[in-house]
Amino acid sequence: MGNVKDKKVVKDIKESSEKDEKDQEEIPVEVKNYKKYIFLYDKLIIQCNAIKRYVDTSMQKNLHELFASIKKMETFFEKDFKTIKDMESKEYNIVQINEKHKMLLNRHREMAETLTFIPNSMIVTLVSHFDNFFASVLKNIIMNVEGLIKNINNKLSYHELHNFTSMKEAKEFYVDTFISDLMRESHNEHFKFLKEKLKLDLNINESDFKNFLLLTQIRHIIVHNNAIVNRSFLHSLKKYGIKNDDEYVEGKEIPAGKDFDSSIKCILKIATVLFAAIGKKYYFNESEGKDSKSIDDTINEHLIIDLLKLEEYDLTINLLNYLINNSKHDSSYNFTYNINLAIAYKGKKDQKKVVEIINKLDFTSCDNRYKFAKFVLLDEYEKAATFMKLYNSGEWKFYYCKWPLFKWFIETDIFKNTYQAIFGEDFVKQQINIDMSQKEIDKIMKQINKEIKKAKKEDSKKTINMAG
Repeated sequence: MGNVKDKKVVKDIKESSEKDEKDQEEIPVEVKNYKKYIFLYDKLIIQCNAIKRYVDTSMQKNLHELFASIKKMETFFEKDFKTIKDMESKEYNIVQINEKHKMLLNRHREMAETLTFIPNSMIVTLVSHFDNFFASVLKNIIMNVEGLIKNINNKLSYHELHNFTSMKEAKEFYVDTFISDLMRESHNEHFKFLKEKLKLDLNINESDFKNFLLLTQIRHIIVHNNAIVNRSFLHSLKKYGIKNDDEYVEGKEIPAGKDFDSSIKCILKIATVLFAAIGKKYYFNESEGKDSKSIDDTINEHLIIDLLKLEEYDLTINLLNYLINNSKHDSSYNFTYNINLAIAYKGKKDQKKVVEIINKLDFTSCDNRYKFAKFVLLDEYEKAATFMKLYNSGEWKFYYCKWPLFKWFIETDIFKNTYQAIFGEDFVKQQINIDMSQKEIDKIMKQINKEIKKAKKEDSKKTINMAG
């Protein structure tokens, strides 16, 4: 009897696998390739915010401590240096004092170096992440969009071609070589290629692009001239129309770590414009129905929600305005995108805009979840609480923590009281952040394991009941 069951399980698995493969085959290659790009963009967001959330926060704390220590040492040097010199002139035996004094001076120099080294390293890392993103994006579209490879000029020798076993290998080498050469050019040339050769309508704000070029030039001078301003750097600023106001002076060091948060926002702004331009030209207008929903699901889960969680409201608004106005998407996403747009404006404390967005939507026959969202966004919490009672399954405990929609609602007494009445427990917001200790993180991991065991146990009971 067991063997029969085993054979049936194997058969079910095979049929399920074949169905999955068939579903994947039905999704156009263009959609699969665009999903790859979505994940490249998502990765850049994660990298930038990893720097912002962990490295930059830690860096600023350490730099403040270093600065305080340096000032203390400088005060000591000013006070005691003359005393030491006087002792030397009177032939005191101060060998040990001199050695310790030398040790302090060296430590002072190391600390002073660190004050510039750490912020400069972060700028280099940030621009490098963008460069990797740009190169990966370019390769993705040139390799996968028909006809784009004709826009690149590269030469392969007979000897190089002879080493390849397939045209696919030769094509990839051809594209990689071209991209490698292009990446050695200036960032202005990179975007020039996108506009002139690929005919991308980037529509980048002039001020944003100048800030981006300034950031890349700063990275260049850090790497190639030890962060010392030279004529080449100043010439580049003039060439790109970047205002200086004597902030950057030849022979002087670049001001370290100035407004690092703005540097991150600048990189993400340019990446978002690039994401939208590529989507508009190559993917969104080519996909409808199931394919469009597949893309919408990926964008919403891996981009929009992440950006809202990170409180990158301006980026979210720019991206959603593009998606709502310039792309074909599944009809349900007309609500989803507009609700998320309203969340972004609520995050910016622009309630007037929130009301304007909500009033444009027809909630007459839509899913109750959207009506729920409507009352939350309009701060009509009494009505929102009635919808909470419709959603009493365990997974909603997770949604209240995860979805940025509830960020403000969960702080109210009416939410907490309704939650306690529905689930029989107090609401506890679970969020891993930089201030959490390892002990708190371990506690959450234990809770997750407990939930997994509970879910498996409940699933096992269901299976037994079905078999019975």
